[in-house]
Amino acid sequence: MKALKKIGIGLILLPFILIVIYILFELVGMCVNHISTDRQTDKLQSTLSAAVSDIDIINAESWTGNTGNGNHVECVSEVTFTSAMGVEDIAAAFSDKNDRDVSESYMGAEGSYFLVYEDKGISSVRFSINENGNCLCRMVKSAPFSDNIEGH
Repeated sequence: MKALKKIGIGLILLPFILIVIYILFELVGMCVNHISTDRQTDKLQSTLSAAVSDIDIINAESWTGNTGNGNHVECVSEVTFTSAMGVEDIAAAFSDKNDRDVSESYMGAEGSYFLVYEDKGISSVRFSINENGNCLCRMVKSAPFSDNIEGH
C-alpha cells in the first residue's frame, strides 16, 4: 500500500517537475544565447580592428532575439566605425582576416555589401554606410539554442 501511495504522489508531481525542468532549460538556453552574442560582438570588433588599419570604432551593440523572419533566435552584432576604405574593400579585408570561408558575397541595395557564411551554421555580415557617413558592420548568426522561447 505504501508503494502505491509513493507511485501516486510521484505521478501527481511528475508534470510539475517536468515543467520546472523545461523552464530551467529555457533559462539556461537564454543565458547561453546571450553569452554567444557577446562573444560574437567581441570577435567581430577584433576581426575588424585586425582587418582595417585606420579603423576608429564608434559604437558596438548586440542583441539576441527574433529578427522577424521565423520563429527562431539569432545573435545580432552591430559595430559602427569610421575608415577611409570603401565598403567593398573593408568586406574583402574582413573576409581575409576571418577564419571562415565565404560561401557567397554580393553587392546589395543602397551600396550594402554582404558576406554569407554557411560552414558553421548560416550567418551573414553586411557592410554599409549609415546616414552619418560612418560604416556599419552587422553580423547575424543563428543562436546556439535557436528554438528558445526568445524567438517566439
